Amino acid sequence: MDHPRGDWLKSDVEYTIRGPETLDTFFNDVNKRYNSVEKKKEDEVAITAVSTARGENCTAACGREGLGCWGSKAALVNTCPAMLKAFSKECEECSDLFFGRDLPAYNGAFKKCFLNQKPEEYRLACAKSEPASMRLCPCGEALSQWLTDAWVHQLKTHHKLYGGTP
Repeated sequence: MDHPRGDWLKSDVEYTIRGPETLDTFFNDVNKRYNSVEKKKEDEVAITAVSTARGENCTAACGREGLGCWGSKAALVNTCPAMLKAFSKECEECSDLFFGRDLPAYNGAFKKCFLNQKPEEYRLACAKSEPASMRLCPCGEALSQWLTDAWVHQLKTHHKLYGGTP
């Protein structure tokens, strides 16, 4: 029986009868059913670029707007056009010679917007702040709108999608 929860494979005996190919089919089916839905939901999140005050982190800046920080969407704000739009009065030029979990950000000491050169290796950390920097944050639907506080904390600290460290 093809049950959505997958309990059609009830025992080790059934596994040996049906064989490893059936288990591969099962995992592919689960992946297709559930991961594609999760990916679609993630892709549907509307992202707004929100700039922080000097020394403020993205979690606080997004929260001020009633949104949550989406660290996985940093690529949308890690561009020179996005930085120049957000910091048009302050930023004189962009530089992509740096990398770090606190980028992209504007640094007043250098009057430059710094992009993250290695975003896959140094993913945006929503809770990180630097005293001299104003960050540009990818903000979207807040997790607290549909999860309990315990789950929100768990995701923010342990899941890379939301800026945590897995």
